Amino acid sequence: MRITILMFLFLQQNAFRFQPEQAVYIVALDATRADLGQAKLNLEVERRAGDEFKSQKKFKIAKTINDADFVFFVLVDTESSRNDELALAITPKDYLEHRTDLLELKNHALWSDNGKVGAKNVLKGSAPILAITLGRTNSVVRDIVKGFHSDVLPKKK
Repeated sequence: MRITILMFLFLQQNAFRFQPEQAVYIVALDATRADLGQAKLNLEVERRAGDEFKSQKKFKIAKTINDADFVFFVLVDTESSRNDELALAITPKDYLEHRTDLLELKNHALWSDNGKVGAKNVLKGSAPILAITLGRTNSVVRDIVKGFHSDVLPKKK
């Protein structure tokens, strides 16, 4: 019983929390498989995500992953008829460790949203990853970033 309580307190103390002014490193890729080793950069989606982070004025944009508190990762399936998008927010350490394995990244999810109207966001795990899958003909990364801000930052009272 005593070990369980100590372990719980340790996990609570070391859990990642999103806070204003943290630095975010943005990565966007085009891929069609869970193996991300052959994925290509999508600079347009990366730019759109960065523009929205800047307009929200809550997080700083990191120039390198080493300067980041978390990574905002967007995966675009350009071969699907809907151009599906998946976004993840993950610690730099976890991103570097699992960057070629989408299934592992998703297994560490802290926040997820299925992108459907009326859906509820779910918080779980201890590694900061947000997962969103949306089917659209155009990139909706700006809306994803807005939803991210709304869900991870404290509400104003």
